[in-house]
Amino acid sequence: MKELFTIGEVAKLLSKPRYMISYLFEQSILEEPNRVGNKRVFTEQDINKIQDYFERRLEKQSFKKTLPESNLEY
Repeated sequence: MKELFTIGEVAKLLSKPRYMISYLFEQSILEEPNRVGNKRVFTEQDINKIQDYFERRLEKQSFKKTLPESNLEY
């Protein structure tokens, strides 16, 4: 595998739109990767962190769907 990847390559590898990956850094959800010039470059470790984030997010959503509805009224 090559050493550095562009955001477009990462998006394609993870089957996510570029804007979803950019959002993680714009909102400081994940630590900003290195830059070459004005472009973000990602290592395999960066890609793994992004993938882990999306997997945890998916697990959270699945967990919320399995919680029973409360019949309590306030």
